Amino acid sequence: MRIAFPSMPIHALEFALWEKALLALLVALSIAIFARDCGARIGKARAGRSDRPRTDRPALRWRRFLDEVVLQKKVIGDRPVVGFLHAMVYFGFVIFGLETTDHFLKGFGIPFLKPILGPALPAFKGFLAAVAIGVTVGMVGLAY
Repeated sequence: MRIAFPSMPIHALEFALWEKALLALLVALSIAIFARDCGARIGKARAGRSDRPRTDRPALRWRRFLDEVVLQKKVIGDRPVVGFLHAMVYFGFVIFGLETTDHFLKGFGIPFLKPILGPALPAFKGFLAAVAIGVTVGMVGLAY
Protein backbone atom coordinates (compact mmCIF):
# COMPACT_ATOMS: atom_id res chain seq x y z
CA MET A 1 0.00 0.00 0.00
CA ARG A 2 1.38 3.39 -0.94
CA ILE A 3 0.61 6.49 1.09
CA ALA A 4 -0.03 9.59 -0.96
CA PHE A 5 1.03 12.98 0.35
CA PRO A 6 -0.29 16.25 -0.99
CA SER A 7 2.21 17.58 -3.45
CA MET A 8 4.29 20.30 -1.94
CA PRO A 9 6.57 22.52 -3.95
CA ILE A 10 10.22 21.91 -3.25
CA HIS A 11 12.15 25.12 -2.73
CA ALA A 12 15.81 25.61 -2.19
CA LEU A 13 16.53 27.38 1.06
CA GLU A 14 17.15 31.03 0.34
CA PHE A 15 18.24 33.23 3.20
CA ALA A 16 18.49 36.99 3.30
CA LEU A 17 21.95 38.52 3.60
CA TRP A 18 21.33 39.53 7.22
CA GLU A 19 20.34 35.94 8.06
CA LYS A 20 23.54 34.60 6.50
CA ALA A 21 25.57 37.23 8.37
CA LEU A 22 23.88 36.32 11.67
CA LEU A 23 24.47 32.62 11.06
CA ALA A 24 28.13 33.27 10.19
CA LEU A 25 28.54 35.39 13.34
CA LEU A 26 27.00 32.72 15.57
CA VAL A 27 29.04 29.93 13.99
CA ALA A 28 32.24 32.00 14.33
CA LEU A 29 31.39 32.75 17.97
CA SER A 30 30.76 29.07 18.66
CA ILE A 31 34.06 28.09 17.03
CA ALA A 32 35.91 30.78 19.02
CA ILE A 33 34.45 29.57 22.34
CA PHE A 34 35.22 25.95 21.43
CA ALA A 35 38.81 26.84 20.44
CA ARG A 36 39.30 28.84 23.65
CA ASP A 37 38.08 25.96 25.82
CA CYS A 38 40.13 23.39 23.89
CA GLY A 39 43.18 25.60 24.17
CA ALA A 40 42.78 25.79 27.95
CA ARG A 41 42.50 22.02 28.22
CA ILE A 42 45.45 21.43 25.90
CA GLY A 43 47.47 23.91 27.95
CA LYS A 44 46.75 21.93 31.12
CA ALA A 45 47.72 18.68 29.42
CA ARG A 46 50.96 20.17 28.09
CA ALA A 47 51.87 21.51 31.53
CA GLY A 48 52.21 17.96 32.82
CA ARG A 49 55.26 15.78 32.28
CA SER A 50 55.04 12.71 30.10
CA ASP A 51 55.80 9.41 31.74
CA ARG A 52 56.56 7.73 28.40
CA PRO A 53 56.80 8.53 24.69
CA ARG A 54 53.41 8.95 23.01
CA THR A 55 54.55 8.64 19.40
CA ASP A 56 55.93 5.12 19.42
CA ARG A 57 54.19 2.16 17.69
CA PRO A 58 51.92 4.18 15.34
CA ALA A 59 50.28 1.10 13.78
CA LEU A 60 49.29 -0.24 17.21
CA ARG A 61 48.02 3.17 18.27
CA TRP A 62 45.89 3.53 15.13
CA ARG A 63 44.50 0.03 15.66
CA ARG A 64 43.64 0.87 19.25
CA PHE A 65 41.99 4.13 18.13
CA LEU A 66 39.85 2.23 15.61
CA ASP A 67 38.90 -0.44 18.14
CA GLU A 68 38.20 1.77 21.15
CA VAL A 69 36.93 5.00 19.59
CA VAL A 70 35.46 4.16 16.22
CA LEU A 71 34.14 0.67 16.97
CA GLN A 72 33.51 1.28 20.69
CA LYS A 73 34.81 -2.23 21.52
CA LYS A 74 36.04 -1.35 25.01
CA VAL A 75 32.74 0.27 26.00
CA ILE A 76 30.71 -2.62 24.59
CA GLY A 77 33.06 -5.27 26.00
CA ASP A 78 32.96 -4.01 29.58
CA ARG A 79 29.15 -4.04 29.81
CA PRO A 80 27.60 -5.44 26.62
CA VAL A 81 24.01 -4.17 26.92
CA VAL A 82 24.81 -0.70 28.27
CA GLY A 83 27.84 -0.52 25.99
CA PHE A 84 25.78 -1.32 22.92
CA LEU A 85 23.19 1.33 23.85
CA HIS A 86 26.01 3.83 24.37
CA ALA A 87 27.52 2.90 21.00
CA MET A 88 24.17 3.53 19.27
CA VAL A 89 24.01 7.03 20.76
CA TYR A 90 27.68 7.63 19.87
CA PHE A 91 27.24 6.55 16.25
CA GLY A 92 24.11 8.68 16.02
CA PHE A 93 26.10 11.67 17.25
CA VAL A 94 28.71 11.09 14.54
CA ILE A 95 26.20 10.51 11.72
CA PHE A 96 23.97 13.41 12.74
CA GLY A 97 27.08 15.58 12.86
CA LEU A 98 27.38 15.11 9.10
CA GLU A 99 23.73 16.01 8.59
CA THR A 100 24.03 19.06 10.86
CA THR A 101 27.08 20.25 8.93
CA ASP A 102 25.08 19.88 5.73
CA HIS A 103 22.24 21.96 7.19
CA PHE A 104 24.56 24.74 8.32
CA LEU A 105 26.33 24.94 4.99
CA LYS A 106 23.02 24.98 3.11
CA GLY A 107 22.35 28.27 4.84
CA PHE A 108 25.26 29.69 2.88
CA GLY A 109 24.32 27.92 -0.34
CA ILE A 110 27.23 25.47 -0.01
CA PRO A 111 26.43 21.82 -0.74
CA PHE A 112 28.18 19.33 1.53
CA LEU A 113 26.62 15.88 1.42
CA LYS A 114 25.29 15.98 -2.14
CA PRO A 115 28.75 16.22 -3.80
CA ILE A 116 30.10 13.52 -1.48
CA LEU A 117 27.22 11.05 -1.73
CA GLY A 118 25.73 11.97 -5.11
CA PRO A 119 22.96 9.55 -6.05
CA ALA A 120 23.35 7.75 -2.72
CA LEU A 121 22.03 10.80 -0.84
CA PRO A 122 18.40 9.51 -0.64
CA ALA A 123 19.68 6.21 0.76
CA PHE A 124 21.72 8.14 3.34
CA LYS A 125 18.57 10.06 4.37
CA GLY A 126 16.80 6.72 4.85
CA PHE A 127 19.76 5.47 6.84
CA LEU A 128 19.45 8.57 9.04
CA ALA A 129 15.88 7.54 9.88
CA ALA A 130 17.11 4.12 11.01
CA VAL A 131 19.91 5.75 13.01
CA ALA A 132 17.34 8.04 14.68
CA ILE A 133 15.40 4.98 15.81
CA GLY A 134 18.61 3.40 17.13
CA VAL A 135 19.55 6.57 19.01
CA THR A 136 16.07 6.75 20.52
CA VAL A 137 16.30 3.13 21.65
CA GLY A 138 19.78 3.80 23.03
CA MET A 139 18.72 6.92 24.96
CA VAL A 140 15.59 5.31 26.39
CA GLY A 141 17.57 2.20 27.34
CA LEU A 142 20.30 4.25 29.01
CA ALA A 143 17.74 6.34 30.85
CA TYR A 144 16.08 3.18 32.11
